[in-house]
Amino acid sequence: MLFSETRFEGAHPIEAYGENYFRVAGKKIRGGIFVFSSIVMPWQGFSDLLFLQKDVSMMEILFIGTGKHHQSIPQTLVNTLKKNAIIPEIFLTSVACRAYNVTISESRSAGALLFPILTN
Repeated sequence: MLFSETRFEGAHPIEAYGENYFRVAGKKIRGGIFVFSSIVMPWQGFSDLLFLQKDVSMMEILFIGTGKHHQSIPQTLVNTLKKNAIIPEIFLTSVACRAYNVTISESRSAGALLFPILTN
């Protein structure tokens, strides 16, 4: 069976994740991250809205990974995202990583806001 390599044009896929880290664009990043288009930056949690200072005007959907366990996100964040015409989708981080990669492989404009996976 032949497989073709997935191309991620204009976006960085999440290459790997594990205990408190993500690998994006060949770099291992500890802690939470925000990824959109060519932007890869640390993210400190729901109160950290610095990612909205970047140009996210073309983002259609934002996959929010809540770590190893489900958690609700603050309504203020949901309202802020919707005000910016961004649809939030909340998953466990492992599922959010896969959903993000599949979505950008289809050349759709998606971002990921991810809590790290911690075993404690």
